[in-house]
Amino acid sequence: MDFIRTLNEILTYYSYSTDIPLSVIDETGSELFCIGENTGFCKLFKECTGQQCPCLQTHLHARRQAEILGEDYIFSCPAGLVLYAVPVIKLGKLKGAAIAGPILMGFDSDFMVNDIIQKFDVDISMRSKLNISLRTIPVVEPAKVTNLSKLLFHSVSGLLNEERHLLREQSEKQFQQSQINESIQAFKNQEDENSYPYEIEKELLRRVKNGDAIGARDMLNDLIGHIFFSAGGNLEIMKAKALGLCTLLSRASLEGGADFADTVSLDNDFIAELKSVNGLEDLSYWLANILSRFTGNVFSLNSSKNAALIQKCVAYINEHYREDITLDHVAKAVHLNASYLSSLFKKEMGIGYSSYLNKVRIDKSMLLIKNTNYSMVGVALAVGFENQSYFSKVFKCLTGMTPKEYKWKK
Repeated sequence: MDFIRTLNEILTYYSYSTDIPLSVIDETGSELFCIGENTGFCKLFKECTGQQCPCLQTHLHARRQAEILGEDYIFSCPAGLVLYAVPVIKLGKLKGAAIAGPILMGFDSDFMVNDIIQKFDVDISMRSKLNISLRTIPVVEPAKVTNLSKLLFHSVSGLLNEERHLLREQSEKQFQQSQINESIQAFKNQEDENSYPYEIEKELLRRVKNGDAIGARDMLNDLIGHIFFSAGGNLEIMKAKALGLCTLLSRASLEGGADFADTVSLDNDFIAELKSVNGLEDLSYWLANILSRFTGNVFSLNSSKNAALIQKCVAYINEHYREDITLDHVAKAVHLNASYLSSLFKKEMGIGYSSYLNKVRIDKSMLLIKNTNYSMVGVALAVGFENQSYFSKVFKCLTGMTPKEYKWKK
């Protein structure tokens, strides 16, 4: 197939440029092809431990996580080696993943060998062989692993064209569900579980009137959490409440200055779409789309040229938050002086550039902490922080708890 042939060619370039072996698996875990020289460590590991390394299960889990996240996924095997997976979804041709690795992040062979010997009760006489075998595995600096993983994702996603929006949508849905689950848990912990959060609704509508799409989104997810919690899982009840919320959003949009005809047209379109919604995740995403369209109407009508510039800045940050992006990078992307952009960003967003970037990164890190098995170092690197210490400091400042406290929060 042309797609498989082209995928093989791109991955061959990637593997030979990075010296990292690659394989492509389908949705059952079967290997379609592999590229690059694979070390004999896995075979030796199986011999030493007397057990089969659960590569199939590990790779299938990584494939599912990459697809759920809609992006690259860094993980480790039972032996402690690092790999990363990117989703490959070509409708009608392939649904699987490209798996890169194994690699080592930093290298302390004695520590790794001791860990393997203790964990799997390996005979001490195998120490030398394990040590030698580990030295055949590529060593990559931790800061580069994230960039290599992201490069592989973009290399593969460039082939997907019409499927690329599905990956982005899945990533957005996953992040939204994480926020909604947090909201549901908060309502469960309230003394009066049945009380309606009018203050949240009031703040949501205020932000819609002002065209504040980002702030309104957070309020919406809190409100969706209450809707789901109070409805007890009944989809029809939730649809009815969601429709009522849609009416409120429509009214707030009109009060914010949106065009009446456009708003009525959106109302009719969304009501028609609601009939085809069949699950909680789709209902949440349906509401998020409504919110985006209504606030977008207000934003485009009331916010003039500055708003359009800030919207481009926000889009750039959301696209590149995992990279080392400074205010200068963003300013160049929108063709503005950095000093002027700093002042304009604070005025329009009500928050400084660095604070906003940190908020985006921490929001993404919360999703990774709850839905992946990344180490805290891995999470920090994956969302753009240079080290775990600063990441933990910012995380606690914005959430009131450390990343580990958040991970184990009920």
